[in-house]
Amino acid sequence: CSYSISGSFRVVSLPRNQVVNLPRNRWSVYHGIRWSISANSPHFHWSESSRAHNWIDVSKLLEDSNNLYFVQNAIIDIIDTFHLEENCDLVIGLGYEGNIISSKASIKYNIPYTSLPYSYRYSDHHDYEKKLNFSNDNGAFKTVMIVTDVVNDGRTLRKLIKEHESAFFEKVERIIVLSLFYTGHEELSTVTLNNPLYEDNDYNVSNIEYYSIKQLRVEKCPFGKDYREECLIYKDQLSCVHLFYDERNP
Repeated sequence: CSYSISGSFRVVSLPRNQVVNLPRNRWSVYHGIRWSISANSPHFHWSESSRAHNWIDVSKLLEDSNNLYFVQNAIIDIIDTFHLEENCDLVIGLGYEGNIISSKASIKYNIPYTSLPYSYRYSDHHDYEKKLNFSNDNGAFKTVMIVTDVVNDGRTLRKLIKEHESAFFEKVERIIVLSLFYTGHEELSTVTLNNPLYEDNDYNVSNIEYYSIKQLRVEKCPFGKDYREECLIYKDQLSCVHLFYDERNP
């Protein structure tokens, strides 16, 4: 469905899974800062199913205080527009960037807050950095909001929920995922992103709602599971390949 909010927002998506264009005054700010987003050209691999030939350096974007202020307020705009703060029991900043852009919202709405590393980087962190600072044994946390910089196919989120923090999320009824960018080629949809791409090491999670500030298209790797043998850049090392996960533990 498509509808307008206050004459300046436009939302084009399914009712529970939204990609939001910012108000025009802030959107002009986005166009002003877009050139500070570094588009990197080598190969970037986050998992077996998440591979791209270029990417956005969000951490570089956030180094500028004006950009950071804009992004934090954009996150709050989404929360206010869809009243996501209502009955929200916990905010989780996912990854370095998610931790930075979500903290202001947690303070504004006075919601308990914690952070976690990306699931594909768990091996880079100490044990105490990889655990939530909250227990959900009594089911007190029924609605949890996860804020991150980029969502692609949702696979790393499903791995976090079902593998790394399964005990905590077992009693969570509603998971809200709020991202700065959505880079998937499909329409942002719970059904689409919850469809396992690699069933041998993926999970099906049916209680996630996705919200994103802006959809950006990046050049996805066109190869399937045979990319190691078929991709000339990967096979013959024609360009740098950044691996953000342990291939022994995909």
